[in-house]
Amino acid sequence: MAWRGWLGSDKPGWVPKIIVVLTLVYLCSQLLGLTWLPAAIPHALFQSISNYVRLLFVLLLIFITYRGISQKGREGWLALPAILLISTGLFAQELLDLHVPGIWFPFGVGVSRTQYAYAAFDVAMLVLLVNRRREKHYIKNT
Repeated sequence: MAWRGWLGSDKPGWVPKIIVVLTLVYLCSQLLGLTWLPAAIPHALFQSISNYVRLLFVLLLIFITYRGISQKGREGWLALPAILLISTGLFAQELLDLHVPGIWFPFGVGVSRTQYAYAAFDVAMLVLLVNRRREKHYIKNT
């Protein structure tokens, strides 16, 4: 929803509804997938549902990004690195499933992929904020 707002993509109107439904399904499946609940609950089933919902979130983010780039043009392309970097942290398990190492050891020190991604995201977000401020300042003075 944050990237949808940033990219100014109000359409299609079904996206927020799908996000709410997926969030509720994910929340419930995560809760029911906990092993401390009674054994009568099929924990593996709910964990699988959680994994599929996460994949649906990835697809929805790709859709929102595509719509944003097609509508915003240059600003959408500027947002793409930030979206990819923050997604690296949000969807870390999916990247592990693709055999992307989770911890890297530069100079013998273990640093997680998410830490690298979030540090790079800070720079990418700074670029986005400076660009947005520059555009608003340019429009205001025109």
